[in-house]
Amino acid sequence: MIIVSIGSQHVSLYADGAFVARGPVSTGMHGHPTPVGVFTVIQKDRYHRSNIYSAAPMPYMQRITWSGVAIHQGVLPGYPASHGCIRTSTDFALRLWGTTKLGTRVIVSRSDITPASISNPHLFALRPEPAPGPKPEPVVMRAETPPGGVVPAVERVVSETDPPKNPFELRGSDPASAPAPTAAAEPEGPAPVDAAKAAADAAMLAEAPRKPGTISVFVSRKTGRLYVRQNYQPLFDVPVEIRDPDRPLGTHVFTALDVDKDGKTMRWSVVTMPGDAAPRAQVQTHHARKSRHEREEIVEQRGSAGAGEALNRIEMPPAAVERISEMMSPGSSLIISDQPMSGETGRDTDFIILTH
Repeated sequence: MIIVSIGSQHVSLYADGAFVARGPVSTGMHGHPTPVGVFTVIQKDRYHRSNIYSAAPMPYMQRITWSGVAIHQGVLPGYPASHGCIRTSTDFALRLWGTTKLGTRVIVSRSDITPASISNPHLFALRPEPAPGPKPEPVVMRAETPPGGVVPAVERVVSETDPPKNPFELRGSDPASAPAPTAAAEPEGPAPVDAAKAAADAAMLAEAPRKPGTISVFVSRKTGRLYVRQNYQPLFDVPVEIRDPDRPLGTHVFTALDVDKDGKTMRWSVVTMPGDAAPRAQVQTHHARKSRHEREEIVEQRGSAGAGEALNRIEMPPAAVERISEMMSPGSSLIISDQPMSGETGRDTDFIILTH
């Protein structure tokens, strides 16, 4: 995980929730601010040149938005001086380049924030192994569907004494010496089945199997929905119930680090971002221009709920929780935010959340 602090003008690298290294940066100048929020590395190019600013060199470029914001090696005058990118020193750019990969989490904050360990019953757990149940139902063998329609399934019980379909493949014998297959007896007639079940079976068989990979879950108070992505591709989204929906949740990034010693639960870390209000110095500078209502709103945003309280206020559909638990693995994440996902979120990105 990479965390950039605009206020302190430095970038920190964390691995497995522990601090690794820190280096100086130069972020966006006045009029060209660096966006604040949750991102990931979506492109890497060692010899990149700017597509916007006269092909200016951007060595060791790691893109975090498709609109032109990236981490790259550049000049560091000691203050914000870029056009929105995050410039780093040559040494640190080299170190990041050799450490990160596509999908590495990048958090840009106005102030210093760090990951912290968290345990909460509302965090996703590994789905336990199914308990031993009754003997499975007989296998249903289906003939290929002829052109022009779907035929009902025909059941045939497959027992352990049945000969394998391709004996030479399982026993290692030569195909030429394999016994000739005998013709199967024709069934007396297809067993009647429900038309809806036949259609459901056909749809299930037609669905391509999903590739394994880490998943990302995002809950937005703005939209009242939970979104799930796997390998940067959208899987599904469902509505969620949020207690006290008018009260801010804050923005929290939970990361599943590894499987705990019991083999059933995940070890999690969380990064909680500051409220969506402007920094304290900026608020004081413009204090006289703010109405009483606006000042009260800023104070409320600063007091956004903690990560644990945010989790406790969200009621996710049990079916969605069960499905997510089945896919849970180290590296998976959960983001909770008052904001919606950014338009920068595409089919080949993780969730991008702008908090400013």
